[in-house]
Amino acid sequence: MPGGKHVLGQSRDRHIFGTAEVSEKGQIVIPKEVRAMFGLAPGDSLILLADRERGIALQSSSYYDSFVRAVFDQGAQAAAPDVPEAETKVFASALERELKKGDSK
Repeated sequence: MPGGKHVLGQSRDRHIFGTAEVSEKGQIVIPKEVRAMFGLAPGDSLILLADRERGIALQSSSYYDSFVRAVFDQGAQAAAPDVPEAETKVFASALERELKKGDSK
């Protein structure tokens, strides 16, 4: 599906790129078009987010690295004003641990 398919009724920034099969090792292949669209290269780190109701999402760790820095530099309320401060701090601390794990690899 070169370039993916536009999701009807959504902004032009939303695409469907098909499906990804989970291997016996639990691995998936991110389609070439998606890697190109997001500038992903071998060795890049992604944060895996999961919600039982909404599903699984992957996000560049660089995006969350800036979020974590904002929480600790500007305060939780500045980084996520609509989320309770304690919740934001817990989330940011967990992300910081994950980002450090990725840096040590």
